[in-house]
Amino acid sequence: MKKFFITTGFIVITGSVIYTSCGGGGGGGETVPPASQITSTEQAEQAISGSTLLIAPQNSIGNMFNGNTQSVQSVLSVQILNPTSKAEISSSKKIFIPAGLTVYLSERVKDSILKSGQLSSQQSQSICDGTVRNCTIGGNWKCSGTIDETNEIYDINFEFNSCQETDITIHGTGSLKGNRNDGYTFKVNKGFKLSDTSAEVEVLQTLTVYGKYSENTAGTEGTATTSINGKIRAVDKSVTPNITYESTISNFKNSISWKEIKTQTEDKESITMTTDGSISYSETDGTDSLSLEYKFYSFKRSSTIDYINHTESLSVSGKVYINYTPDVCFEGTYQFSTIYPITYDYWTDEFRGGIIEINGARYRFFTENGITKVEITIDGQSEIKSLDELEGVCSI
Repeated sequence: MKKFFITTGFIVITGSVIYTSCGGGGGGGETVPPASQITSTEQAEQAISGSTLLIAPQNSIGNMFNGNTQSVQSVLSVQILNPTSKAEISSSKKIFIPAGLTVYLSERVKDSILKSGQLSSQQSQSICDGTVRNCTIGGNWKCSGTIDETNEIYDINFEFNSCQETDITIHGTGSLKGNRNDGYTFKVNKGFKLSDTSAEVEVLQTLTVYGKYSENTAGTEGTATTSINGKIRAVDKSVTPNITYESTISNFKNSISWKEIKTQTEDKESITMTTDGSISYSETDGTDSLSLEYKFYSFKRSSTIDYINHTESLSVSGKVYINYTPDVCFEGTYQFSTIYPITYDYWTDEFRGGIIEINGARYRFFTENGITKVEITIDGQSEIKSLDELEGVCSI
């Protein structure tokens, strides 16, 4: 399996590495907001302007609607759609992303347990005996329970008291439990903090991540499930005034299946990701502020990368609710369906075709004379706009 899909994220503990991802649900039995029928070209342009990251093929992100999706990327980044598996505390916007934050917390906790115990991972079973141990630079920590690195079994509770191993200080309590067959649950409790001189992250409500991952012996196909709940805050202290970010993740669930096909005539990878749940986000520097909320209702992205023909085909379906403060023109509930998969040539940076439908309006993607265009059809009436034109329809 190529790294391309490993970075799609999900919490997986394999030896000493924890991969995570963000996925998510609108669930909990709440009423799904209705999707209003699009009746004008203005509404149709607003809908596509606000949906770019949700429908963009992975390889085209960054080439589509960059001006419009800055703040969306702060929250979804490409974490929901095409997440990275690492995050650095020096970049507060990235560590703030639930997936990046979770993997960072997981790795720092585990690293600190091993470093402070001055033991190899093979010897780590003996360090979670409740003994208080000093950290390398300052503070202390303790854990109780068992760690079996060889068989990837964890059942530990941990407590850090201003523990500093490098330039990172950890403070707070949590647990890590599970095994490779049943999945893993990583939890940090309210008040847990991770900080350095440039940024600080604090858990405001218990952050719980469950993940399970499996693949066949050949490593050519597999599944992953992630669920996340919690509330976190990050402060970027490297700028003046400081910028504060907060996010609440509720019933966030991601289900992923992937498959690799490699023969003499084919070299393809496919992935299907279904997301449910909600994430709300805010950022402020004390003067200006922005907040938004995304709710996903069985939102599905199915993508196939063809490495021989250098194309990516993407289908989307399901429903997404979007709300911004201050208001923007692409708020509301959007129902997605795919008539023909969007096909993107990532060598030539061209769309070879594809038709999707959003709230009854149809969008056909194509490239003409090097310009990517969208034909928008409502009730049999059509107009053609370039992506550059659509980029300016809504601003955040």
